[in-house]
Amino acid sequence: MSIGRRQLLKYGGLGVLALTFGGLTLALQPSLIREPPGPLKCLSKQEYSILYSIAETILPANEPFPAASKIQVAYRVDSVLARAHQGVQSEIKQVLALIENAAAATLFDGHPRPFTRSNTKTQTTIINNWRQSSLHIRRTAFKAISGLCNGVYYANTENFALVGYDGPPAHLLSLIQSLNESH
Repeated sequence: MSIGRRQLLKYGGLGVLALTFGGLTLALQPSLIREPPGPLKCLSKQEYSILYSIAETILPANEPFPAASKIQVAYRVDSVLARAHQGVQSEIKQVLALIENAAAATLFDGHPRPFTRSNTKTQTTIINNWRQSSLHIRRTAFKAISGLCNGVYYANTENFALVGYDGPPAHLLSLIQSLNESH
């Protein structure tokens, strides 16, 4: 049985339509929204919620270290990003949207749910896939998000003693204080 050109185009067009509809259906799944502890300076509530879930995955509770949520890593990263260049803010927001997007997660990781609506095991798998990806851009994006989360986490004075750090030297603290007073 041979298939004619018109039938091939008809079935091909229907296939493209079905794939487009399926991709849109996956991409439009809502995020699980987390309420921030205060007003956000840079991120939307959805972006904050995605970052919250990523931070919890990268920095879970691990005695004696507290979970990222306990020291409000996502909320503090929002403050850091508010002082960053708009281009950096935009790129971080794009990465958060891509990690959350169920269509992208299905394509890259085989998980057809938004990151925030996935269970802890799936979230860990997705983050590890980003960290170990053969695509340079995914690895770089992971390093940026991970670096922000880890930087804020370990800059928290409550964690200094846990890593054997006595804190910044007095002369550095006074310099920072004088800079803050001049602004």
